[in-house]
Amino acid sequence: MNIYFTYKRNMILWITLFAILCRASADEISYPMLQLQEDIGQSKNYWLKLVQQVEAANQLRFSPIIQDIQYDVIQVLKEAFPNKTTKVDCFGSRVVGVGNENSDLDMFVNIEYPVQTAVQQLYTTVDVLHKRANQTWKIVNTFVYTRVPIICLTHIQSKIKVDINFSKGAAPARDLLVSYMFDLQPIGRYMVHYLRDRARSLLLNFQLRSHLHTLMVIYFLQISQLLPPVKNLQQNLVPDMGPAITKFNNLSHVELGIQRVDVNPRTIQDALQQYFNFYQSFNYDKYTISPYYGIWITRSELINLLPRGYTLLAVEWMKPVLLQDIIYLNDNNADRISLEHLKQFLSI
Repeated sequence: MNIYFTYKRNMILWITLFAILCRASADEISYPMLQLQEDIGQSKNYWLKLVQQVEAANQLRFSPIIQDIQYDVIQVLKEAFPNKTTKVDCFGSRVVGVGNENSDLDMFVNIEYPVQTAVQQLYTTVDVLHKRANQTWKIVNTFVYTRVPIICLTHIQSKIKVDINFSKGAAPARDLLVSYMFDLQPIGRYMVHYLRDRARSLLLNFQLRSHLHTLMVIYFLQISQLLPPVKNLQQNLVPDMGPAITKFNNLSHVELGIQRVDVNPRTIQDALQQYFNFYQSFNYDKYTISPYYGIWITRSELINLLPRGYTLLAVEWMKPVLLQDIIYLNDNNADRISLEHLKQFLSI
């Protein structure tokens, strides 16, 4: 198809979506839910289920048990690393507000001026955990010979599974940014919950993980002029983790000139329909999914736009789907996705 007409068709879709979302009112509760899955059941029942899921996820997000678990982890670290300042940052689906009661709680451990490697830190912490195993923690597993050393635990009091990560990374900063985006545009969280349900129903939840749905929803809403590009939120900020900028300017939707969408069955239906249309017609060979730039951008353009300090990982970037990370701009979050799985997921 002629590229001009492809652009024109997509622009019509975005303008239509924006008009519909701004027009819909919050009292349209009787509007039927989009039937993208045969096993969803009655549309009204699914809408109520979706609302309950999002409300439950928000309760988990602000649950005091997270602070309790953080405190218990810090007590372990104080014993393992006396005279060291330690910090624990939480991340993952529970923190972003798209998790459920079975979701793990992921944590990054930051030890001030460490003299040990990440693996040595893990072993030192495990020694202390063995002493406390019958009190607070149950050790489930340890992963040492992986890219990121991890201790998998169960917090006995809450029965929550906790993954403690000993390699410094940007995941907490990434999830803080994602949470901010979904607070700007709450419809994004509803969309992610729906897409996770769909992935589970198609047995694709291991191929299409939550963070992929999250970034793809953010990019779709950016193209629809309903969220800002990450780049625009980091103006006048400098790199603070290698070449990466992990901070952002916390601007309101009013300051950004963004229309906040009412969340109801009508707007969810329209947004999801446009989402599936968008990614069904997306030219994955030519274009990249880039929430950082938040615009139409080709693979070759993205390579040329990489900020100074980034090294191109050609093996990852030649994958069938290119989904640029929002913090580490040379990482492809879709490096393990097959186009066949994605097409199966998007078929409605």
